Amino acid sequence: MFGKHTIVIMMTAFGRQMVVDAARDVQFDAILDKPIIASQLYDIIVNLQSYKPDQKSIKQWTDLRKAEEKLQTINGAKVLLVEDNPTNQLVAKGMLKDMGLEVDLAINGLEAISKSKLMNYDVILMDIQMPDMDGIQATRKIRALSDGGDVPIIAMTAAAMASDRQACHEVGMNDFISKPIDVKNLAAALLRWIPARKETDITFTKGDSPAINTVSTIKSFDVEGLNLSEAVQRMGNNWNLLHQTLHLFYNDFSNKRSLIDDYVAKDRWQDASQFIHTIKGAASQIGAQRLSETSRAFELELESKSSNSLNTFRTEFLKVLKALENLPEIKTEPSTSLDHVKLKESVQTIFSFIAQSQFVPPDLINETIQQLDKFDQKELSKKFKRSIDQFDYTTAKEILLHVSETFNFTLTKET
Repeated sequence: MFGKHTIVIMMTAFGRQMVVDAARDVQFDAILDKPIIASQLYDIIVNLQSYKPDQKSIKQWTDLRKAEEKLQTINGAKVLLVEDNPTNQLVAKGMLKDMGLEVDLAINGLEAISKSKLMNYDVILMDIQMPDMDGIQATRKIRALSDGGDVPIIAMTAAAMASDRQACHEVGMNDFISKPIDVKNLAAALLRWIPARKETDITFTKGDSPAINTVSTIKSFDVEGLNLSEAVQRMGNNWNLLHQTLHLFYNDFSNKRSLIDDYVAKDRWQDASQFIHTIKGAASQIGAQRLSETSRAFELELESKSSNSLNTFRTEFLKVLKALENLPEIKTEPSTSLDHVKLKESVQTIFSFIAQSQFVPPDLINETIQQLDKFDQKELSKKFKRSIDQFDYTTAKEILLHVSETFNFTLTKET
């Protein structure tokens, strides 16, 4: 009996990375998030019957925290995001800002070249397939600029063939990120190519919390037919960003329901193919996998000037739009301007104390928690109190930055 390995499953509501940090010298086999879901508990027990620790799960969260710490070294770096798809623009910008980076947007290759002439960026994230000028052509022209030879250019594309990667390499791209965009892969690529900045160059501004796994101020939700669990995981568990993305998808495409029929009827095959390509990428990002797969097959047909799958595509497309019609608006509960001023002052004072590694008075902490509760932010105040109680000031600072973004005010290191 004593020769067997006793399985230890750590159950936590604090977040996995926090558990890993707090129990570095304790050997456990798996981590299970609360509230406990029966199917997940069953799967973990079955997987551990061979008494093999779930080291992959533990390593993922350890690596996640290490990456977040490294992001501190590139905080404030300037990124040029070249992307024509509004859904992908929102997702990528949200991720980059959560990492503490400054973001400029170009909607096509021509605009990317123009902006590269005016600004020296630390890195360029380049979509491949865009109208007017694609990413391959844009990279070739940027590399020909007098000061465009050294800037790292990272390709972003859903194309996964070796020939696509080779084309990116031949024009001078440095790296490759697959779509749908995953925050962990994005952070890893940025850390590979952006040099660490001097401490004096690192600044924290509104919404710029160097993080991969973010603190959401709204609860999780479901949309029929969409795999939101995978979508939000790619976004660093940022339900706020996912909610915004779903709304943008609906607003962007709901008035374009018949556009593909017009393109096909008029034999505008290139426009039709570009339109379906855009939907394919956006659908994949929001977890509408069936629509993404249907779009992928239809896009190939359109490139051959065929539209046999039009009805199949239309059915899936309208099904997703129908599911998103009743997505509820989630707003911050309004309050008086005086309450808002008090919250801003308290959050700013605590943020300054933490940024300068100073002791935070307990009375100030309790006052801030009460103010958050007054704004119906009870879940957020609980997370904030927990982070302070456990001396997890990185998470506490992240929460304060999210509060400032939610209530639309700016934080500085000094009061």
